[in-house]
Amino acid sequence: MSEANEVAEPQSEPSVTMWAYCGITDMGAPFVRLVRNEQPLIQVHPDAARSLGLALMESADAADQDAFMYAFWRNTFGKSHEDAMMMIGALRRFRQAKRDEAKAAMEPSRLVTPAGVNRTRG
Repeated sequence: MSEANEVAEPQSEPSVTMWAYCGITDMGAPFVRLVRNEQPLIQVHPDAARSLGLALMESADAADQDAFMYAFWRNTFGKSHEDAMMMIGALRRFRQAKRDEAKAAMEPSRLVTPAGVNRTRG
């Protein structure tokens, strides 16, 4: 690490294998199991797995955006690590506010039919 307060690079473990698979219980209930090196980590309902998958995709996208903006700020404008991190913090707050707005817009009470009548999903 070249600067104070810099976060260490994530270490990849080439021998680590992660995957998910689906199944049903003896009672017929669906599940998704996340496995790491053949060791079960978690078993959840498919709805929870979808939520986790979306969160992972959003986090991966945000990490790429943060890294891009950090490099852009540092390399294009010659800003310090501290200044670049302040900008990343502002970007993260803005990103989260936009995600919160999008989620709020999908609330059933805010959905509008073509006729202009609010209706809940169902």
